[in-house]
Amino acid sequence: MNWRVFGLILLITMGCRRSPAPMATPHAVPEPQAVLANKALDLFRDATITGNPPAGAPDLLQAIAAIKTEATKPALGKLAALATPASVARLADRTRTEAGLAGRLPLTPGSVLARFASKIEAVEYLGARAAVRTVGKPQPQTSWFYYRNGAWLLDLADTRALQPAWTGPINYENHSVTLAQALTPSGDPQQPLVVTLHSDKGDVHCLLHEQQMPEIVAHFVGLATGARASRKAEARTMENVWQHKRFYDGTVIYRALPGRRIEAGDPFSLGTGHAGFRLADRFDLSLRHSIAGVLGLLPLGPHSTSSIFYITLQAEPDFDDHGVIFGLCRDLDVVDRWSRQPKGSIVLNHFDFSRGWPSEAPAPH
Repeated sequence: MNWRVFGLILLITMGCRRSPAPMATPHAVPEPQAVLANKALDLFRDATITGNPPAGAPDLLQAIAAIKTEATKPALGKLAALATPASVARLADRTRTEAGLAGRLPLTPGSVLARFASKIEAVEYLGARAAVRTVGKPQPQTSWFYYRNGAWLLDLADTRALQPAWTGPINYENHSVTLAQALTPSGDPQQPLVVTLHSDKGDVHCLLHEQQMPEIVAHFVGLATGARASRKAEARTMENVWQHKRFYDGTVIYRALPGRRIEAGDPFSLGTGHAGFRLADRFDLSLRHSIAGVLGLLPLGPHSTSSIFYITLQAEPDFDDHGVIFGLCRDLDVVDRWSRQPKGSIVLNHFDFSRGWPSEAPAPH
């Protein structure tokens, strides 16, 4: 071998050999999820927490961290999977009527992220619902979470206030009443309280959950008997005149969804009427919309029930922790017939209350 060639090859080989790179100083790089979870924990640190989450529910911080992770991405990504299906559907329906927005949600990741950018000052657990209120200007902002199938889901569409909206003047007339003040029903006091809804096209009997929902039952009975005052409603306006009248007498079923649900109790028959005030929500985890016949107060949003009530003809799980359940109805064949009539054609003449099932509606065995 030519020694010059051998030396050249050796030189090239040695020149191409690289010294190993210095060992990098080991350090932990937090995942974005962990970083956001820590930030969420800081936001929660001084929050006032009321109520208790459902047994077995995951930490609400995990849900907020997951939402913040998705909201930092340039598109909504999987954010819809972290939200309640009903709120996604509401937003989608809202955009279908707006030109040029079909198929797009009226949200940006930034608008969702902004909900949790400020310090959280209050968390309220109620039933399977959690309200998270953040410090904001000019007023605080509340985001609503619902516990569904083992996870907390965000309501994308609703950012109403944490406290109920009181629409009537604060005076003596609109104070609450107890059940004892509302009526003294006939029958054995040990028997359950039953209301009979009388109409020209059949009667419906409903058991009232007075033990689980005493305030809501007293409110409903008080309106029905006139023991609780309601604001005078005329010509689609509500004057600041309070009257003790049997509120439901003569009202109509203003909304009928065949085979699904009927709604009544609106003095205007529009679906937006009320008794002159709204109530704070009350939920019981043992009362769910899992069967037909559920009697509840219809909400216009969190803490906004008043006089409008509904009776279901099927399971309505989307109503859980929205509608305030306070009774269970029989005579669902009558309710089904009501649901198939033109809206406004069924008039509720009056309500009667009794202890135990009336003779015409014996209790089931």
